[in-house]
Amino acid sequence: MVDLRREERCPACGIDPHVQATVDGEWSVEEVCGRAGNATLIVTPNQMMSINLGALESRLRRQNRQILVRSDFGLTFLYDKDLKLSVLESGVAIAQIPSRKYGPESRERVVATCRSLFAQ
Repeated sequence: MVDLRREERCPACGIDPHVQATVDGEWSVEEVCGRAGNATLIVTPNQMMSINLGALESRLRRQNRQILVRSDFGLTFLYDKDLKLSVLESGVAIAQIPSRKYGPESRERVVATCRSLFAQ
């Protein structure tokens, strides 16, 4: 048997799990178990996308966003002090938000951020 740590307040694996995916027409959003005290959301476009990671990285650098990891298939960066995003060229984004900052408006904020980043 493996003993795993879990956060009792985690909506995915905690005492009262209540995770469900939401769809807002363009995006599906699902909350998953967090890491290192962060709430984690997976944002998936409902239509196929092809993100130009080089162009996205250039825009982010011009906006003084901190790039953490760059690979052939994805880009991880700090959008701001409370939002870390990993973006795949397929348009899938993994958002991490400190649990203490996570609230009802967090999903909408993450989707709005993705919409803004991918529209340019």
